[in-house]
Amino acid sequence: MKLENQVSLRFLKDQIKLAYRQRKFDLRPILMVGESGIGKTAIVKQCASELGIGFQLFDFHTMESPDLRGLSRIDPVTGRTVFQRPAFIPDSGSGFVMIDEINRAERDMIAATYNGLSHREFGGHKIPDDWVIVAACNPSQSQGGGVYDVVELDPALKGRFRVFGVSADVQGFLDWLAADVGASNEVFQFVVADTKVVSFDGGPGTPRDFAGLAHTIEAIKADMGKKFNHLPSTDLRSIAAADVGIDLAASFSSFRDLRAYCTPDMVLTGAWNDCEVGLLKAKEQKRFDVEMAIMRGVTDQIVRAEKKVFPKVKLDNVIRFYEFLGGDKSLASLQLLMNEFERTGDKEIDNRIDRIIDKAIELKSDFVGWAKEVVAAKKNRG
Repeated sequence: MKLENQVSLRFLKDQIKLAYRQRKFDLRPILMVGESGIGKTAIVKQCASELGIGFQLFDFHTMESPDLRGLSRIDPVTGRTVFQRPAFIPDSGSGFVMIDEINRAERDMIAATYNGLSHREFGGHKIPDDWVIVAACNPSQSQGGGVYDVVELDPALKGRFRVFGVSADVQGFLDWLAADVGASNEVFQFVVADTKVVSFDGGPGTPRDFAGLAHTIEAIKADMGKKFNHLPSTDLRSIAAADVGIDLAASFSSFRDLRAYCTPDMVLTGAWNDCEVGLLKAKEQKRFDVEMAIMRGVTDQIVRAEKKVFPKVKLDNVIRFYEFLGGDKSLASLQLLMNEFERTGDKEIDNRIDRIIDKAIELKSDFVGWAKEVVAAKKNRG
């Protein structure tokens, strides 16, 4: 299959949730066609979690048709052979049944899919009405030029789906990763600092790779506690390389070293004096990459902070940080915030921009002069 009708993960998420909420309309199942590791299965799991419903994976490329029927036994009353319902086929409740790797499956499993889609029945076992079927597969050819070992779905089977190609969508991946591990996770901040590290063509550094590294880091932090801060760079590179490859592991390790100067969390909620010491050290050493990485992290956390969390942000620190950056860099940060508001229409982001500007006016900061056009627009709105 080709990557046609390409949509973002965010768009797909809305369509998947719609299919569940309006399941009484019995919409055709969604088939997601996308590169390996870009988050197709993860987005369905997240939808299930946010809706508070079940998730069951049918990994078709590892199955044979007898797996769907289940073990046989003799009914003691009728003497007939019956098949016990496999544990992975739901018999109650509600949720998503995810058919993964559908075009890597054996022919008999692909044939079984027809009955599953037409009659909501797999191996003779009915899928309850409140379970919505979603499927995923890889395209026949990677955008990076490689070829996937898949079979083409014939028009009769493909026609039973609503088919969406999953496009490169770093913003959708960041939304997912922030919800999964939090915006303070080092891997999340690494990706925010340079979104080009993420690969959507099947190469090293796929969203799956970075999600795996984020979970690895969380596990190590839980195991080591504060000792994690002193984990040698060589050890971190070896750990990261297992998830994202040697080159990206080296970049991630270097990025983690930057945190010794200052972090977005320190700017937003810490003691400004401590952060300023680190920033001055970075400037003295001409580590301008530190400033840019922190700027992107600060901007992203301002956007993503929950409503109950944002009041904890020290806006005085934010203004001091903008003053430290200077006109061009601070305006770049403000422009990123404005772009995010225009992209999403989220009034909460607009409100946060207003609060930052109000604080700059209150502190009589030079930032007000640098951002005079935005301040004028704010006054006009008022």
